[in-house]
Amino acid sequence: MTPRNLAKQIKMATPISLQDHSQPSQKTKSIADFKENEYETRERKRLERKMLAYNFLKHQFPKKEEVLHEFKDLYAYSTQDAVEKSNIYYIEMVDENPDSSDTMRFVAELLLSTTASNNQEGYIILIGDGKTYQHLMEIKHTYGASLHKLLIYPGEWHTLANFQPVLMKIYYHAGLKQLAQASGFRAETLTSFEKCSNFARTHHFLLQAWQAIYRALIAAFNLTDLTDSEFKLENTELRTILIDMETFLESKATDQKFKTTMDEKILSDDTWKFWYRFVFSDCFCYIQLFLAIRCGNWHLRNSALKQMAPLFFAFDRTTYQRLIPYHLADLLKFPPNILKHLQKGFTVAINGGKGHEVALDEAHEMCVNKDLKMAITHPTQSYLQKTSLFMRHRISCATRACYLSYFQSSIWMANFCSMFSRTDLQSNRGKKTYKK
Repeated sequence: MTPRNLAKQIKMATPISLQDHSQPSQKTKSIADFKENEYETRERKRLERKMLAYNFLKHQFPKKEEVLHEFKDLYAYSTQDAVEKSNIYYIEMVDENPDSSDTMRFVAELLLSTTASNNQEGYIILIGDGKTYQHLMEIKHTYGASLHKLLIYPGEWHTLANFQPVLMKIYYHAGLKQLAQASGFRAETLTSFEKCSNFARTHHFLLQAWQAIYRALIAAFNLTDLTDSEFKLENTELRTILIDMETFLESKATDQKFKTTMDEKILSDDTWKFWYRFVFSDCFCYIQLFLAIRCGNWHLRNSALKQMAPLFFAFDRTTYQRLIPYHLADLLKFPPNILKHLQKGFTVAINGGKGHEVALDEAHEMCVNKDLKMAITHPTQSYLQKTSLFMRHRISCATRACYLSYFQSSIWMANFCSMFSRTDLQSNRGKKTYKK
């Protein structure tokens, strides 16, 4: 069945609100609904306390192996319960143009019909990047009554990628470029930082720059309350090291003194105020969303998105300045049972383990896209077995014949090369033949 044939079976419905999910009662939205609720504020403040404790540890004990762990691991072990490994299923690959509303409608109908028998509620959540979300919004607007069981959701990994240019537009030429040059980065690497062309590279640089500036602020603070003789790293368990440091800082009121000192500095110095905003506001919400993904913290995620939304609007990220408010409005009208499921888990644990969860759109890149690309470019037996069950239904016979021919030629080439192994070549090295 092609999207065109499917379109004939879907009756045109009167366009409804993008956020209508056919619930009995619809709450009127106000600006207060887009502010942090008490659960989100609690999770953000808990993260702030743990961040402060971690950076004090790194500053005071820079050579201790116990604090050389990434903050992500320490935070996960101090906040997360056991993580269950996720099950990943492939249904079918659609040989259609992905950048099309017709294709999105076809996929939505395919998933709704597939899960209807197994899912008592019948809801499905489709996740994608900004462009995919726009197509999903379009079909929800046009076929709302027929697709009221379809819930749309923006991918957090793509949100992080689109927030990087916002941070670089504000802070790169204000000091991050000089920091990168002082760290030894040159030429193409600096260009990739400015243009955010390599997500992983820019991501690691932002994390390192954020921690370096945070520790510079701590270095300017009087550390007389924190001495090696008073606080010792006797307990080296990952789940308790941050908690012990938090307790120590609170007992000495060091956290409040640090905050008071920072408030005084930013009132008298514009440079302090600028980089204070980078550490505790703009870059903090980026790191907050990253940690929310890795640790599966739903309230921390929503808090980060609400802080990001004004920055997307202020710095002309046209897609996400509309997408994030639409999504936050959607969440207000998601069915309560769906929200409970999302609070329990909105990420994918590919291998299990605390602090190693990934966003759903990130998992798609790491699993589905990777397997398909490897099956085509490096058609080994394992990749073909993994993808053949859902690939064969949508790929034409000519395309399958092309893949088969390529696979057979690869096997023939491998067998041919094995006839001239390195040991055979080495055995004849140095021998000379003469003709009589």
